[in-house]
Amino acid sequence: MSLLPCRLPATNTNALFHSFLHRSAPPRPSFLLYFGNLRRLVLLWWFGGKKWGWVGVVSFRSRFLMVIKVDLDLFSGMGNKKKEGGDERNTVLVPESVKIVNVYSMNPIATKVAVIGAGISGAVCASNLAKNGISVTVFESARGPGGRTSRRREIGEDGRELYFDHGAPCFTTTNTDVEEMVRVWEARGLVAEWKQNFGSFDFITKEFVNFEKEGLNKKYVGIPGMNSMCRTLCHEPGIESKFGVTVGSLEWLENKDLWSLKDKDGHDLGQFNGVVASDKSTFSRRFTQVTGKPPPLDLNLIPGLADIIKDVPVRPCFALMLAFENPVFGFSFENSEVLSWAFCESSKPGRSTSSERWVLHSTEQYAEGIISQAGLQKPSNAALTEIAEELFQEFQRTGLDISLPFFKKAHRWGSAFPVTSIARNEKCIWDGQKKLAICGDFCVSPNVEGAILSGFTAASIFDETVSRL
Repeated sequence: MSLLPCRLPATNTNALFHSFLHRSAPPRPSFLLYFGNLRRLVLLWWFGGKKWGWVGVVSFRSRFLMVIKVDLDLFSGMGNKKKEGGDERNTVLVPESVKIVNVYSMNPIATKVAVIGAGISGAVCASNLAKNGISVTVFESARGPGGRTSRRREIGEDGRELYFDHGAPCFTTTNTDVEEMVRVWEARGLVAEWKQNFGSFDFITKEFVNFEKEGLNKKYVGIPGMNSMCRTLCHEPGIESKFGVTVGSLEWLENKDLWSLKDKDGHDLGQFNGVVASDKSTFSRRFTQVTGKPPPLDLNLIPGLADIIKDVPVRPCFALMLAFENPVFGFSFENSEVLSWAFCESSKPGRSTSSERWVLHSTEQYAEGIISQAGLQKPSNAALTEIAEELFQEFQRTGLDISLPFFKKAHRWGSAFPVTSIARNEKCIWDGQKKLAICGDFCVSPNVEGAILSGFTAASIFDETVSRL
């Protein structure tokens, strides 16, 4: 099979090379070194000259050959024997620096996949698809990536820039695959642990209760904002991201075995071998309730999945963004019909401390009460101002010493928080015949980790499908 030049599906050369060797068992003493427990990679080593060597990395499933130039002086201990459990094995120390010479594609037919939605699930899926040699186009209706991990930029009356993680304030991990990704992100400076003690404030007793033990559950935040992960992943090589573009329709071309996408105005967005829908509005009936139009994906195209995805239960809430000159306390709330929790934005690592910024979320019941009266349409500025004042007044009723903020603004999350999982153990919804994947936190668990795991699973399924072509 001929080799075609292609772009390297990774942004960090050292990180990529380290990841190849990190999972590998020590190689056999041969010029053809096979890392058996990796299953998808073969490393071929050629040594030339006294100082520089050549390394070829072949990925069978990704179908690309990468030629790397390394400084052999950085391989201390190459060829030395080390006893491990009675066996003698060759040991290799990973070099500190490597240089990509070229990357070749071994798949003459490019596979193109459209990812709808640039939240954390869509971004993780797009990144993993691109790393496996698949050409990815991300479509996001918002101005930038993030979804529920978006970062909000506001300007105070005095001209100060204020940034808020007004959706998900942080995330935790329990799944080993997600923990591995988070370690890589942490090494790249995309996330950091938020080392704060968290508790609850009881509105009845007016006391703080249920303080978490330090280090019991690690909480991570994006650096410098929660959207940093999505922003970085959506701009990796092999990914074209189109923000401010709303997919209006998806048409299945039976004779071509392709998906044809158009925007909300009917303009052509291209044809793709597969589609990943990580945005619920692509298929949810709620889209019709808000816009009066049918959702972009006609569920008649996937009758076997229609009953599963046609109605994803969601939980609405309002977010209140506050900025103070002086510090106040932070906590979740008990026995309040209005407020659910409050987090100090400026206490997170990598944030500006020029002001004290807070994000409060309302209870589901409060938000549903507002929506039942005003409807699902976008609330007016006057309505949001009134809601912001109600939320802040409830905050003041704690009886704590809370000064008046110099900035106060509310935001509505209408359907960002799912109530239940629709995919359960499968972690995403998959139609193999039409190569359509549906992923998101609503498929696994209603949190950031669930979104990451669902996007990772969708990418893995596509990768397996492409490898069999």
